[in-house]
Amino acid sequence: MKNQPIIERFFDKVNKDVQTGCWNFTSSISKSGNGRFFMNGKCRDAYVVSYELLIGEIPKGHELHHTCENRLCVNPDHLKPLTRKDHITKFSPNHITYINAHKTHCPQGHEYTEDNLVKYLFKLNGRRSCLICARKRTRECVAKKRALIRSIIPKN
Repeated sequence: MKNQPIIERFFDKVNKDVQTGCWNFTSSISKSGNGRFFMNGKCRDAYVVSYELLIGEIPKGHELHHTCENRLCVNPDHLKPLTRKDHITKFSPNHITYINAHKTHCPQGHEYTEDNLVKYLFKLNGRRSCLICARKRTRECVAKKRALIRSIIPKN
């Protein structure tokens, strides 16, 4: 129907699962597995449309996380707005940022503790570095430079 309200048209494409509480979107599905809904001349993620219709605007700088881990779910109770960093570091176990954030030791086996982290004067995208290894790299670099200078400057 041409004049059917958007919310009715949207929920005609939703199947509520009583056991899981998920509201599964049953229409168009994207390559990434999310439901897609055509609204106001644009094709949009169905879970975003559902959140905006029933809850409101997604906070600026946030993205929605499916707490049920079901990409077809459009139940706003299963959608949590998170910053990109929180979304990746807490809920994306296959993402390299998640993997690195959950490491407890450096590749040489030194524990990442507050006392053993390099404190950078500039922001380095949240990267951590082992202080013991950083000091070792610095000593090795200084030794190479001194050896190079000794080989270049003739002895009197």
